[in-house]
Amino acid sequence: MDPVTIILTVARASAAGVSTAKAASTLQTHYKDAPTYIAGICAELGVTVIALCVLENMARQPRLSQILRCQPQLTIGLATGMGVAW
Repeated sequence: MDPVTIILTVARASAAGVSTAKAASTLQTHYKDAPTYIAGICAELGVTVIALCVLENMARQPRLSQILRCQPQLTIGLATGMGVAW
């Protein structure tokens, strides 16, 4: 290889390295709070699961069952919230 080819190859590799480093830095900046967001989502899902379990237990009570039979839209809403096909 002649010196010009070597210089051009090194320059291209250097430019690619700088470009990759910049992209990685940008990606890190945009997603640096991702663990916090994920933890927040998990916490919210935990609260939602607990609330849905409470609603399910309430739905199993005889009196509430009568109310739900009279108002099917409530039953459909609960089933939808719990991800159950009704």
